[in-house]
This record gives sequence, structure tokens and C-alpha cells, in this order.
Amino acid sequence: MYRLASIIAKNFRVEDFYITNESTQLIFMGLQSDVQLAEVTFQYAAGSVGFSAKQFLQRPEIKRKRKRKWQLKQDFIEGYLSALESLFDQQVLTNGYELALQLPDVVKEEIAKIEFVTGKDVSHEVKDFEAYHTSYREGKKFKQRDQIN
Repeated sequence: MYRLASIIAKNFRVEDFYITNESTQLIFMGLQSDVQLAEVTFQYAAGSVGFSAKQFLQRPEIKRKRKRKWQLKQDFIEGYLSALESLFDQQVLTNGYELALQLPDVVKEEIAKIEFVTGKDVSHEVKDFEAYHTSYREGKKFKQRDQIN
């Protein structure tokens, strides 16, 4: 979820943070319209990756052969997120959105006032490249699915 939030934030002119108390709460900070778009896209993408991972883990060859499903699921999610990040990066380059995606100064100033603490490392070492590549192909279809209105 943290990595997905970071990918979404980078592409919707917002910053992402999380607060951990009894539960973890993800926060997007930016202009209201940008935050709304980021939240909708995040929910859609989280649902999409969750559904795709569940479908992948239900394949007969996975059920039969894999005992370490948690690792397999993490590798699948990593591939999906890599594809999603690649799609957004390609969209930015193709359409020349580099300047349009800059965080507004007013948002930068507010973030500086709050002084959030940097979060944990969310990097992941892929161990099952079949799961990674399968999900990468699945993630590339993200833009082809039903569009968000």
C-alpha cells in the first residue's frame, strides 16, 4: 500500500504520508481536486492489484506447487506496481506532463510546516520471477480497463 500510494502521489501532484497509531492511515496532501483524484485512483488501483493477485493465486499450478504463497503474492504485487509505475512514467513523457505534475508551492510550504518523519523502506526483493512477470503484464493492462469517471 505504501509503494502504491507513492506511485499515485508522484503522478497526481500530491505527497503521501502515513500515520501509525492503533492502525495505519494513508494520507494524500495537496490541492483538494488533486487529492480527490489521487484517492479515487488509489482505491481503484488497490482493488485492481488485489483482485489480480487473488486470481493469480487461485491458478491450479499455484495451488498445487506453492507452499510459500505470501512471498509469491508479494512478488506478484511488485510486478504489478512496477508496470503501473512504468505506465504513469510513459504517460508523463508522452504527453509532456513533467511541469504539470510539479507539487504546487503552497503545498510544499504546508508540508514543510508539519515536519513529517520519513517512513520505512518499502523495497522488495523479488524471488519468483514468474509471478513478477505475469503481474507486470497484468499491470500493463491497467489503462485498458474500464475508465474511472
